[in-house]
Order: sequence, then structure tokens, then C-alpha cells
Amino acid sequence: GAAVASEAPLQAEFQYVETQVDNAEYDRTEYKFYTTDESKAQADCSKEAACLGYWRQTNGMYSLLFPGSRSWKSNALPNDTVKLAKKKVTNAQYERQADRFCSDNGKWFSACNGQESDCTAKGQQLCDSEPDCKAFAWSPVWERGTSLQWTKGYAPYGVNSDWTCYVKPAAKCSGNT
Repeated sequence: GAAVASEAPLQAEFQYVETQVDNAEYDRTEYKFYTTDESKAQADCSKEAACLGYWRQTNGMYSLLFPGSRSWKSNALPNDTVKLAKKKVTNAQYERQADRFCSDNGKWFSACNGQESDCTAKGQQLCDSEPDCKAFAWSPVWERGTSLQWTKGYAPYGVNSDWTCYVKPAAKCSGNT
């Protein structure tokens, strides 16, 4: 195949996805209502091994979440002063294969918000929770990026520049040269 002029940058080690964060509390003083900058909250959470995610209060201030006893969910848990809650998910274990489509006839779909970071985080969550899932594929073009497909029998369908395939660590990739 032809060489790609610019390699895609390495993905960050973690992603943050808007979903419920369980067994968490914001009890570390240095990270309690300490910034209005979401990117700072993400960076600090990524540095802290025990950090589970973060939340934003009605006043716009972010706090990091560490192991505790409560559940956190945007506009809901533990109460409606939680305007946003995001969970830290690890990226490292999925192999990102650009310009590849992987699916078994697209029987399994899941919705996401159209941003690659949200879609890959949701795809990993979904694939992690489905023992049969081997990989998932996302395209910014198909369904305007708001849907991803996951596969039980991972085999890439050759090169497709619109798609990116994410392969589960344990999956053996048949036909992948």
C-alpha cells in the first residue's frame, strides 16, 4: 500500500465519556470546586491514578471524583446540581486501525454524539460489556458520525478511508495483513 504522509497522533491514554460514575466522591480538598476549565479537570484526572472522573456543579466549577459511596450522573445523581458527570475510561487496550472498516454486516449499532472521542469511549464501553464483541467501527461520514457498529466476528473489509476500526485487545484479527 501507499505510505501515508502524516501519521495520526497517538491517542491520549484516557478518554472522558458522559455517563454515570459509580462509587465515587469528591473528597480531595485540592480538587474540590477548583477550576472552571474542563480541560484542566481532564488533565488532572488523567494524572491521578485513583481519579474516576469529574463533575461540574451549577456554578460552573469542576471537582474530581475519587473512590467513594455515591453515584454521579449529569442532571440527575446524586441530585440536580450535577450539571455534567464524565467517567474516565482507558484507551490503551484498543488497537486503532485507521482507514479500515470492520463489521459483520452491521447488525449491532450504538448511538453517540458525532465526536470521535465520545464515540470511541462509548464503543469501548459497549464492547467491554459484550463478551462477543471483537471490535467496533466508526465513521464521521456514516450517519453523520452519530452511530457506531460493533462486530462479533472481526474481519476487516480492506481499506476504507471513511472508517476507523478499534480492535479489542483479546481479539484475534483474522485476515488482517
